[in-house]
Amino acid sequence: MTKYLYFLILWPWVFSANVEASNSALRLKQVLQNNLRGVSGISNPRDIAITQKRGMVLVVSGDDDALTVFSADEDFKLSLSQSFSDKNFPELRLKGASSVSYSKRHHSAYTTSFYSGALTSFSYKDEAQLLPTTTLSDNINHNLVFKSFDSIKTQDSLGLLGAWSSVITNDGQYLLTASYQSNTVSVFSLAPKGVASFKTKLLPNHDWGHPTSIEQTADSNTIFVAGFESNQIFILNRTSGHHFVLKQTLSHPTLLNPQKLSVSRNGEYLFVAAAKSKSLIIYKQDADGQYLHHQSILNDQLPSGGLNGSCCIAMSLDESLLFISGEADKGILIFNKSKETDQITYQRHIKSIGGIAIENVSVLKTTDDGKHLMVGTGKNNQLLILEIAE
Repeated sequence: MTKYLYFLILWPWVFSANVEASNSALRLKQVLQNNLRGVSGISNPRDIAITQKRGMVLVVSGDDDALTVFSADEDFKLSLSQSFSDKNFPELRLKGASSVSYSKRHHSAYTTSFYSGALTSFSYKDEAQLLPTTTLSDNINHNLVFKSFDSIKTQDSLGLLGAWSSVITNDGQYLLTASYQSNTVSVFSLAPKGVASFKTKLLPNHDWGHPTSIEQTADSNTIFVAGFESNQIFILNRTSGHHFVLKQTLSHPTLLNPQKLSVSRNGEYLFVAAAKSKSLIIYKQDADGQYLHHQSILNDQLPSGGLNGSCCIAMSLDESLLFISGEADKGILIFNKSKETDQITYQRHIKSIGGIAIENVSVLKTTDDGKHLMVGTGKNNQLLILEIAE
């Protein structure tokens, strides 16, 4: 996948000029640079999982083809703990590592790999070390997958080719993956010890539009899938166990190449970063449970842009702030959700902080306690740790 698609220092507080959100601020706390000061395995970071109770941050790298683990101290300062790369551990099939999910129930991590077409499981065997346990893959050469897919599609039994994202249901029993090249959403069972096994392909005859993002409500009863090429979002309701039915299909003129989804905890709002239309789209659930277009914010409507290749979304703990970035752009956009108007309003565009330029952001992630925003930059191969104050 191209970088476009797949793509310490302390500083004074950076304040917003918006009156309603004037108490919000970001401060650069730490910079982790690939191949500098003992840090490795974070070239083109694609996803982050944070296990705050265990004090670990897990990062997958699309260019280093790696899962890298950092230890976090009480002040959330990170230091390298472990790294697994496709080069050193080819049996783990981590080429084009694209997503990482963590199960608190199983004390296990699960990575997907875009090029390897794999789901790899890691478990904590003791309190310190994360160790690989299983790798599920059809073991098809990625050159065939992306250049001659028709010749190998009958071998695609797991639906993991071009695997892009994953989500674990809240009961910890299932992991769902969205795979671009397979054009599939697959369901995997998670055994009591965390071992993953293939269960089924969800709605196997459905055209998923080459999905890139899969998200869920807090109760896992509603699943959202972004059809990147079809410019659609599919909403499914869970009937029982791993069984889902298609409830609604969303489309809109501003919804072009939806790359990343984010859902409010109560499921009322769906936020979409759409790469081709350079936009942030918001859907709101009505009284009948249907999602209706609520608002679209386009790159050209913003004072200094920032949504080229719109790809990444994160929210503050109270969900009053949205952090958005474009992978083909510079900086982090901050939006405020107004309680009075129910609208998302532009607050600030931060292009640099503490003398560090922020560009080509590939992942945004907030910590569970809402105190930090982690920013991965695909071009600069960095992780920035920003402290949030509200």
